[in-house]
Amino acid sequence: MNTNRTDDPFLLDPAVTPVYRGIYAAITLLFILVGFSGNLIVCLAVSRVRRFRNTINLLIANLAVADILQCGNIISLFVTLVKGKWVFGTFLCNVNAFLMIGLVTASVYSLVAIAVNRYVIIHHCDRYPKTFSRKRTKLMIAAVWLIACASALPPVFGWGVYTFASRRGFCILDFYGSTSYVITMSTTILLVPFLVIALAYCRIFLAIHKSKRKVGKIHPSMEETPSEQSVTARRSRTQKLEAFSLSVMLFVVTFLFVVIYVPTMVFNFLEMIGTGTPNVGIDLGFVLLALSNHIINPFVYGIMNKNYRTSIHLVIRNCFR
Repeated sequence: MNTNRTDDPFLLDPAVTPVYRGIYAAITLLFILVGFSGNLIVCLAVSRVRRFRNTINLLIANLAVADILQCGNIISLFVTLVKGKWVFGTFLCNVNAFLMIGLVTASVYSLVAIAVNRYVIIHHCDRYPKTFSRKRTKLMIAAVWLIACASALPPVFGWGVYTFASRRGFCILDFYGSTSYVITMSTTILLVPFLVIALAYCRIFLAIHKSKRKVGKIHPSMEETPSEQSVTARRSRTQKLEAFSLSVMLFVVTFLFVVIYVPTMVFNFLEMIGTGTPNVGIDLGFVLLALSNHIINPFVYGIMNKNYRTSIHLVIRNCFR
């Protein structure tokens, strides 16, 4: 990644040829449009559909908000590819890099909150209403954004450096600027959260495996009539199946995030230590892979969850009335 050019530090690297720029710009624009509209529909579904007005969907909407903001943030990338240089100046370059780091962090910690939410509802369902009340969930969301801001602030005060990545077209952390900050960030933003998420979902899937034979088995009150017992059993089984199904869907969302970002981070690390590939096509490919994360979640929701699929169709239909 060439970031030390002597003529104009905001010019794209000559290796990013017009052909690369055209393809890169077209895909970036597609990501912006699809990511913004898809995640906005998710937010509208959560706000307008009564059955979605619960705490887990607040966390899902928060993840969608982070993706919407990132789609807005990469509009500058599209403009840079069209113009051939970063035209927004040093201050907005720092803002762009700050948002890149902060919004990825917000996504990661939203996934942590979602994993903990699923763990509590599966393993400690009696504590769930209190642990994830609307007030506490909103405080968790506020904490996610505070952590996101805190993670991106150090370069503003000199610990780490934000710079224009001339082979990528946007501003980002200079991996050569401060090794200590890069290591700290990688640990607190990626390693620790992913370990928490992995532990939570391991416990969740163990519980799902153990419950497969128990779903539908219930110990009704002796005062219930047979018909009441049947209704109670069906309701309990439906609630368990919905919780399991939603947990699996959210695990897929998390798994895709890891599959997308871990190779990108490994590639960045290899570049930092000087063993990365000099091929600009591969470099841009990893950038697009990372950006794709901001568009895929609405598709996962629609494909894997019938309630979301129905609600998304409803929102889209209402938008075109």
